[in-house]
Amino acid sequence: MEQSKKKIYFKGLNGVRFFAACAVIFHHIEHHKYWLGLPNFWGNTTVDALGHKAVSLFFVLSGFLITYLLMAEVQKTGKIAFFKFYVRRALRIWPLYFLITFIAFFLLPIMVNLDDFGINLYQDFWGKLSLYLVILPNIARQAFEPVLGANQAWSIGVEEQFYLAWPILVWLFRKRLPQFLLGFIAFKMGIDLVLYLAKDAVLPSSGWYVPLNFGYRIMHTFQIEQMTVGGIGAWILFERKAQFLQWIYHPITHYGSMVLLVAMLFIPMHFFGASVVEAIVFILFIMNVSTNPNASNSLEGPAFTFLGNLSYGVYMYHNICIILLIKLLIYFEVPEMSNAFFNISLYGGSVIFTTFITALSYEFFESKVLKYKSKFMVVKSGTSGETPPKPMPETVKSLSPKS
Repeated sequence: MEQSKKKIYFKGLNGVRFFAACAVIFHHIEHHKYWLGLPNFWGNTTVDALGHKAVSLFFVLSGFLITYLLMAEVQKTGKIAFFKFYVRRALRIWPLYFLITFIAFFLLPIMVNLDDFGINLYQDFWGKLSLYLVILPNIARQAFEPVLGANQAWSIGVEEQFYLAWPILVWLFRKRLPQFLLGFIAFKMGIDLVLYLAKDAVLPSSGWYVPLNFGYRIMHTFQIEQMTVGGIGAWILFERKAQFLQWIYHPITHYGSMVLLVAMLFIPMHFFGASVVEAIVFILFIMNVSTNPNASNSLEGPAFTFLGNLSYGVYMYHNICIILLIKLLIYFEVPEMSNAFFNISLYGGSVIFTTFITALSYEFFESKVLKYKSKFMVVKSGTSGETPPKPMPETVKSLSPKS
């Protein structure tokens, strides 16, 4: 395939990444206001959904991109270079992850009084730190109180655990990948259902309730089924399955996925299997934004490329920036002067301050590490480029409905 010799780049996803990161910022602004006892909208359905849906979007996007690149690697070389894969992931994730962990555990408590948020960092300090150091923040999130400044890292733990197993599974089931992907989703949802029914079948006073409930909460947030849905989208695109692509690119599906995405911010989805429904909507949206030959791409350009490069940093730095900014505004008694001005300053300031700090970090820290990543690339890819993968042959493209 010609595309295996070129840089794989999906247009529009840089903008999606940055806006998703901003949604998480808005979600956590209200969470920090709630912890401080300030007027807040934390109980609002949309505010709650902003953060959770954005993280789910990141999960689906990760599954889509990683699966596509692994399939391209198998096609190009006939194998998967596992060591190189793990090194690439470590170079991208670990430096900033461990920096934020260090700041949250050791520097932030010196800079601000975290007791004001009603959360004691030093309760179970070594248990929390140990889990963070072995990249199990998702376990720490369920076992202990949040780690202010680093509580968002739980999703990084989920992604790292996914990355650990996924290349092995893709290689083992490469000849029956769609069957494996569907079976894997069913297997994960089956585990969730068994744990849910088991915890509800015992009394809270039972000795089994606590471990069953803990296991259910761990698996419920271990949203690898969403990454697997992203993998199905990657398989459809990579194998150029015309019958599926025609339906995905149809104007009703294209615009319908956008409407459903927005609707999910206002309509609570707490039924069993909601995570898979979310993931299906997100993969339809992602594939239309990045690969639909008939869709105009308004999320592409130098500005979005720059912001997309910062999205991981924005996600990791934003809670620390929110804490510092909110304490600064309180110090100058802005909430007492004007609640409206306080919220405008907090929302606008958080985005600007986080983006500024992240840009400095990317320029002087992350990019210094990322330059070594290219040495371990088997298939060229990146957050900017000129050559998106072809969604389907020209004969199939001509059949795709015009919008």
